[in-house]
Amino acid sequence: MTIKKPLYVQFGDKIRAMIQNGDLKYGQSIPSERELSETYSIDRKTIRKGLALLVEEELLVRIPGKGTYVSKPKIAYSMEEMGGYTQLFQEIGMRPSSRVIFTGQVSCGYRLSKVFGIPKDAALYKIVRIRMGDDEPIALETTYLPYHLVEDIEKIDFGIYSLYEIYAENGISPSRIRETVEAVELGAIEAKHLNLPVGEPAFLIIDTTYDNQGAVIEYTQGLTNSKRMMMIKVLQ
Repeated sequence: MTIKKPLYVQFGDKIRAMIQNGDLKYGQSIPSERELSETYSIDRKTIRKGLALLVEEELLVRIPGKGTYVSKPKIAYSMEEMGGYTQLFQEIGMRPSSRVIFTGQVSCGYRLSKVFGIPKDAALYKIVRIRMGDDEPIALETTYLPYHLVEDIEKIDFGIYSLYEIYAENGISPSRIRETVEAVELGAIEAKHLNLPVGEPAFLIIDTTYDNQGAVIEYTQGLTNSKRMMMIKVLQ
């Protein structure tokens, strides 16, 4: 005997398949419950329950007052896929550049001590940059790495050099990245740096980079406008 799935599960399966097939892409907004109800001839309560399943799976994320967007779960990258914004922009024919907001030594603190597995009073080096593509701000990026990982790090101009270039020159071998992505709204400071309205939907992308011994050598938080990142993904 075949047991028929509840209607909300069937609807969730349909939207999941559209995401997995690329019909609904990372960063794209989902039509409203009313529009989905009219399209699929399903009541809005059923639509809401089906979407809730995908939110639980982290395939969708809701931003209050804005809508529901296609997200993505945690991803582990191989070295072949690593390289950062500089490599990404070069691959799609955009001219990469960076505007440095801050560099300097900071204390690790409780939260980052857990990330790096080091004492909370240990020293980290902090880099805050606006990552540009063809002189347009694409992302606001804050990076932390162990202070003594790179010799004379304070002499390096991170407006010119990428961190991966510095790693290569210093014999540091990133092995893998653990990435999480979350949909957020831009605050006043972030919106100003990215030349966008306050409250604009954005992605908070958190990358934790490990060496081949499993030690964390970099922790980066990047805020990027969802529409601009979608444009880059399409060009890629």
